[in-house]
Amino acid sequence: MNSHKMLSAMTQILQSLARWPGVTLNAHRYGGLGVFVEGQELGQLHDCGLLDVSLTTVDRDVLLKEGRVHPHQTFPESGWVTLPLDGIMDVPLAMKALSMAHARVPHLATLQSIRPQEQR
Repeated sequence: MNSHKMLSAMTQILQSLARWPGVTLNAHRYGGLGVFVEGQELGQLHDCGLLDVSLTTVDRDVLLKEGRVHPHQTFPESGWVTLPLDGIMDVPLAMKALSMAHARVPHLATLQSIRPQEQR
């Protein structure tokens, strides 16, 4: 894995997340950065280039069928998925997964323009 490419992908993801309404990035207890909305964890961006995202099991299954994410290594039966970030070509899928996680936060779904529009 090329660490420069991985860091470029991670930087692009973090810059996009910083523009999302209500999203905060904080040090995570398992390392890396946690991605939160209103205190609810959407995911974790680990220093090693792994992105873990919390999804519904339905959304998880959709992304698993696409074959580019993996079940979470510790909680494979949960809605969590893991996406290895090898470079900027992984950013669109990462943003799609994070957008799906963002949309599942119940009270945010009722606010106008809350779903991030990163694929413009």
